[in-house]
Amino acid sequence: MWKKCKVVLLPTTEKSFLFTKSNYDLEYNQKNPIHGIKYLGWKHQHLYILSDDKIEKDDYIYHRLDSIITKFDGIDNPSDYGYYKVIASTDQSLDIQFKDGSGSYTMPGISQSFINTYISEYNKGNKIETVMVEYLAEDEDWDDTKGAVIIPISLKVNSDNSINIKEVKYTWTREEIIDIIRKYSSYKTREFTSDDINWIEKNL
Repeated sequence: MWKKCKVVLLPTTEKSFLFTKSNYDLEYNQKNPIHGIKYLGWKHQHLYILSDDKIEKDDYIYHRLDSIITKFDGIDNPSDYGYYKVIASTDQSLDIQFKDGSGSYTMPGISQSFINTYISEYNKGNKIETVMVEYLAEDEDWDDTKGAVIIPISLKVNSDNSINIKEVKYTWTREEIIDIIRKYSSYKTREFTSDDINWIEKNL
């Protein structure tokens, strides 16, 4: 399944392969410019993918007003204060702690294909701010308090430690809408009823 997430580009004082140039264009280059970043007036940047997933202690978080990345200390519920969880980044210095305290692992990265797409659109004046990210559905469970099927999901991470990203879709065919209605009905009531079919025939 796919979930809508946010994308932010933030400056960094650390070395990166992503730069905003003096003409404000964005460039990805694994070699520093021959004249040096500071001399040219270029600035190091990093991309971050943000989600409204549940935030837990030691997760990296972002606040839309502060525009900074910090680690959550576990004291308050950051979701109540406009924070988002960072789920992937071009900054591979970010480490995530295992919940059992046995160690840490590198935060999932962003594929080169998406980086290239982001740069291309950015330099045309089209700043990508939302994307669809692939998640895996786990075993479903029935929630009596909500009267609905609950399907836990987790971020899908590829063998190269990258995530799958695609553009946000804004138009659908009739067949795609019907398929969405079927999936939603199954999610809510575990069945696709005759009422659903009648509504489709009348409205689509």
